[in-house]
Amino acid sequence: MSPSCPDAPPRHARTCSGHLPRGHRGSRMDTRNKSGYDAGESAKPRKPVVNLYQPQAEGPDRPMTGNGKMELRFDGSVAILAFNDPEVLNAIGHRMREDFSAALDRIEASAARCILLTGNGRAFCAGANLNDPDRPPRDREAEARGEQKSDLEGWYNPTLERLRASAVPVVSAVNGAAAGIGMSFALSADIRIAAQ
Repeated sequence: MSPSCPDAPPRHARTCSGHLPRGHRGSRMDTRNKSGYDAGESAKPRKPVVNLYQPQAEGPDRPMTGNGKMELRFDGSVAILAFNDPEVLNAIGHRMREDFSAALDRIEASAARCILLTGNGRAFCAGANLNDPDRPPRDREAEARGEQKSDLEGWYNPTLERLRASAVPVVSAVNGAAAGIGMSFALSADIRIAAQ
């Protein structure tokens, strides 16, 4: 007999109100799995597994570029963006900035699920190229009056913010020197992997 109700049969362990005590699941076979969901008819449908690596054929919407100062290629759903001026340790000049912005536009328009940022040659990025022959002349007086933005305000900061706000994760594979703005690019990534 149950101590809580002398009339109840002991094998069912019901309370005087006729309910099962807390934590007791009853005599029927329990169909719940370990996560607490009922494996019977009321089971929630499972979400499909997403394959992050989906190789896609190259075509007009997924071109390979490698002839500029930035190299962009796709390996499945991963966009590999590489600084491509190893002669100057991938220092960022005017043409590289234009190519970088165009590559980011192309990545954002693609179905890429991740951006891998790296450098070709023995350096990741040695900062800004102070000896850049393609750089337009700088008007410091116009910058002081606020009529013209400096390189930092006009391109570097907005580009770093754009990487930080990316809808997909950014991984920087630091394969060598990362100095100045190159270190800023490495640190702007969600995940940083460095070579010894």
